[in-house]
Amino acid sequence: IERSNLFLVPLDRHREWYRYHHLFHDLLSRELTETEPELVPELHRRAADWYEENGDPESGLEHADASGDKARVARLVASLAPPAYQSGRIKTVEAWLDRFGDEAELEYYPAVAVIGGWIHALQGQATDAERWLDIAMRGADNGALPDGSTSARPWIALLRAAMCEDGVEQMLND
Repeated sequence: IERSNLFLVPLDRHREWYRYHHLFHDLLSRELTETEPELVPELHRRAADWYEENGDPESGLEHADASGDKARVARLVASLAPPAYQSGRIKTVEAWLDRFGDEAELEYYPAVAVIGGWIHALQGQATDAERWLDIAMRGADNGALPDGSTSARPWIALLRAAMCEDGVEQMLND
C-alpha cells in the first residue's frame, strides 16, 4: 500500500507502523462531519478511552477535548501539566490551560486552577497567578483532585504560602 502511494506515512524506520496522510484524514473527517455529525463526539470519546488505556493520555486529552468532555480534560490536564512543565514543555502546558478561559467554568475544576496559579507564579506572572488562585479558592470544594484529595484547600494553602502575598505570618499559617 505504501509503495502504491495510497495516503500512508511510515512512523518508524522498520516500516511496521503507519498512519494515514493528514490530507486523507482531513477528507475523511470532513465527510464524517457532513454525513453523521452525531457520531463525532462519541468517536472522540472512544479514541480518548483507547489512548488512555494504552498509555498515551496526552493524545487522549486531545480527543477528550474534541468530544466536549470538560471534566475529563480537567482531570488529564491536572495529571499531565506538572510533569510536562517540569520537562520544559511550558507552551504545551499554557495551551492546555487556555482551554479553561472562562472563570465561572474553571471554578468547577479547582485542580486546574491551582496548577494554573503555580505555572504563572513560577514564571513570575504574579497578577495571573493571583487570578488563578482566586478562582481556585472559589471552587475549592468542587470534587476530588488527582491525588485523591476531596478538597483543593491544601493545594491552595501551599500555593498561597509560596506566593507569600499576605506577609510572612500568613505564609506560616498557610
